[in-house]
This record gives sequence, structure tokens and C-alpha cells, in this order.
Amino acid sequence: MQNKEDKNMSNIVHVCVPVGNIRREPKEMEFVYTHDELQETQALYNEKLILKKTETNWCYVTADEQKTFGKGKTWHGYPGWIRAENIIASKKVLTGKRLVIKSRVSKIFKEPAEKSQVLLNLLLGTRLFISDEVCNSKDFYKVLLVNGETGWIKKSDAFLKQEPCQERDLRQQIVSAARLFTGTPYLWGGRSIYVPEINTPTGVDCSGLVNLSYRTIDIDLPRDAKDQWLVSKYILPEEIKAGDLIFLSERNNPEMIVHVILYVGEGKVIEAYETKSLVREIEFFQRFGVKLSQLKDRVIKIDDRYIYFKRVI
Repeated sequence: MQNKEDKNMSNIVHVCVPVGNIRREPKEMEFVYTHDELQETQALYNEKLILKKTETNWCYVTADEQKTFGKGKTWHGYPGWIRAENIIASKKVLTGKRLVIKSRVSKIFKEPAEKSQVLLNLLLGTRLFISDEVCNSKDFYKVLLVNGETGWIKKSDAFLKQEPCQERDLRQQIVSAARLFTGTPYLWGGRSIYVPEINTPTGVDCSGLVNLSYRTIDIDLPRDAKDQWLVSKYILPEEIKAGDLIFLSERNNPEMIVHVILYVGEGKVIEAYETKSLVREIEFFQRFGVKLSQLKDRVIKIDDRYIYFKRVI
């Protein structure tokens, strides 16, 4: 049942803008596309946040859909400060079928027609619940918006998990989503496809790219590379498939995971490399100086860094 009243919803809020920054301190970005230690992550439209406290025009929240393994050795939502104007209080619980936007940007229309008024432009990875009202459109889904209204999204822009899902199709969707980020600027703490027209700076870091690519098949990986490493399982290099992950450690510190790369098949990888670079697709050999076929162990060491091959699905 949708729109169910819940008396315990007072601390649940949802993002009401296409993307909002979550900051370590209640301060705006001073410089864009630099290494900003105060930038924690980003949350997309309709993402569920838990409100902890408010301070002037800022709210301290945890991002419930972006887990991190932290204090007390427990999983919890990614914490930080978000502008109060970027969130809306939730008075009702939304349930039922949900979709995920798999295109770079998707228009939300007032009516099921492309000539209709555009209500919102939402980004890849955004989740929306489908209205349970009877709809006769073959090209659009009717979706619920955070302000209580409804809109229409093109079916071709959305991923709707069906049962059973073929692993090959899921892996292909992960790769297709990752390739849409090619050329996107690296943004420390970034978790959004590059859309220069919106006010908030957009871009991804290495784990943000992986997180969003998996989100398009409705899988929530943890936010950071070190936590993505924790929830994935070891594989041998010869077993690697499109959609699997490659993790890198800090130099001479095998347990400190600092980077993640997505394998896309045919000896190629996609990664958000570093600040002031763009997301790129390159040959594994070009990246590491060795061919995959030469590697036999599930953990190898190259240039004092430990490299792990791991799998989620």
C-alpha cells in the first residue's frame, strides 16, 4: 500500500533537488573540482536521509542508502551536512514497485507525452516509486514525487528489476551505465553524472562511479572503496567478468583500500582516476603494465600496491 501514514516519520527526510552535497562541516564548496576534504558525498533526488539535527540553514543527516562501516564496527548511513533547502520532510511511507533512472538525465513530465510540461530533470541512479493507479500508457511510467505530486517518466529511461533477472543482462547494464560517465570530471566526494546546467557541481570519484553503476540495477553498494571491498568476494584474474571490481591498496599497506576500478570486459577498465582528470576507459595493460592473462593469483602486487580482484554479483 502506498502513502501509508507513519507516526515515526519525523526524522526521515528526502532529497528534493536533482543532487545535493553532503558536507563534513556546514560550509559551501569554495572551489570546484579540487580536492575538498569537506566534501563527503552527494545524494540524489528522493534519497532517504535520517535527520539528526539542524543548524541555521543546514541539517546534519545520515544517508541511509549509502552505507559505511565505521565506529563500533557497524554499518550506518554516510553522515554529513546538507542544505536545508535541499530536503523535504517525509510524512508518508512510499512502498511498491520502484524504478531506477538508467539514462544520463531523464525528464519527468506532467502528462504521458514528450510535448508535456517538464516538471524535473533527474539524474542517472535516481530511484522513484511507481504509482499503483491504473495507467494505460505503453511508453511511460507514472511515478510518485517527493512533494506528493505525480509525474511521468519514459520507460526507456528506467530500469525496473524483473524476476528472474539474467546475470549477463545485469552485468551489461552496469557496464552501459559506467560508460555513460566517460568524460565526466573527477569530483572528490562526487556521486552524480556530469550535468553542467544544474547549480550543484556534478561528477564522481572512483567509488561514486561504481556505486552509481550498480545502483542502476537497484543494488546499493557501500559508498567508499574500502567498504565496497568488504562486501565483495575474491575471484581469480582468469575468472573476471564485465561488472567485476578491481581494488588497489595504499602503497605497502595491503589492508588500506584507496581505489576501485570497474572491469568492462575484453581487457578494458573504466575508472575515475584522480582530481583534475576525467573518467576514462582504458586497457588493463595500459593501466597496470601487465596483461590480465599473465596474472594467476587473486591478490597481486604492482609498484608496491596490492591489487585485488573481487565480485558482487
